[in-house]
Amino acid sequence: MRLPHAFFFCLSFCTLLLPSTAAIADQPDDRCSWTDSGALDEQAVRAVRFDCTDGKLTWKYPSSAMIVRIWAPHDRTVWRFCIRPLIDHTPNVLLYRKDNNTLTPVSTTSERETCFEDGHRLTLFLQTETKPDYNGMVDRQPAGFFYSIVDAKGASTPLETDYTADTQCTPCSEQQLVDAFCSADLIFKGRLLRQVGTSLEFSVEKLIRKPVDSNGVLSKFRPKSTLTIATVRMNSCGPVLEVKNGASTEHLVIARTRLGRAELMCAPLVADFAVVVDRLRGRTPCELS
Repeated sequence: MRLPHAFFFCLSFCTLLLPSTAAIADQPDDRCSWTDSGALDEQAVRAVRFDCTDGKLTWKYPSSAMIVRIWAPHDRTVWRFCIRPLIDHTPNVLLYRKDNNTLTPVSTTSERETCFEDGHRLTLFLQTETKPDYNGMVDRQPAGFFYSIVDAKGASTPLETDYTADTQCTPCSEQQLVDAFCSADLIFKGRLLRQVGTSLEFSVEKLIRKPVDSNGVLSKFRPKSTLTIATVRMNSCGPVLEVKNGASTEHLVIARTRLGRAELMCAPLVADFAVVVDRLRGRTPCELS
């Protein structure tokens, strides 16, 4: 693999990563996510630290380089760190994992999720290949990624979910429905439109709950359209959907967000969920409304 000239700078830089080095410009962060533009000093290397189990980094108009440290909650276990580049991550920024003084390239394909089992910290290095021209040819695509941390002992594979009964894709039980509803990031009433690869697209009839960052999950059918489309990834064994009277049956879609995407947990028929709500009224940890 041909390495860019920036890579050799990385090697020199990464062997000298000391807290006092003048090359690193520390940036304030919200501990979970970070959004900012390229460094004013093109020779500076930004340093960002995350202390959450999931979040997002967005580097607009990237220039020079950035080092990102993601810390796990504690060091008493082995953690699995997973990252997925932004869908519009610029090809002009290379991403590396730093392990001791070794830099390993990480895929920047947005559909590619990369996981590492490590101690309690993951260090990533982002390096621009070309110098931005702020007078004209600006790289308007950002650089960045989503990240997620889980205990490696209980970690599931990327497409697995805790709420499918088994690999045969049986519908969620009542208890699984309740657990999923109370913990989900995305809930809506909708109708299945189509399957695209490993994802399902629904027309949203009524939005009940949505994540703070819904980009890549909810979108308009077309500009100025009132129809909202939700894209939900299937779990490891396929869609857990009951279809009655054709594919236009209304479902209550319950999903969680992970690495910037919605992953299906349960999708009962709206009428069937209403029966569960009536039967368990007043006996659930959250209100099923």
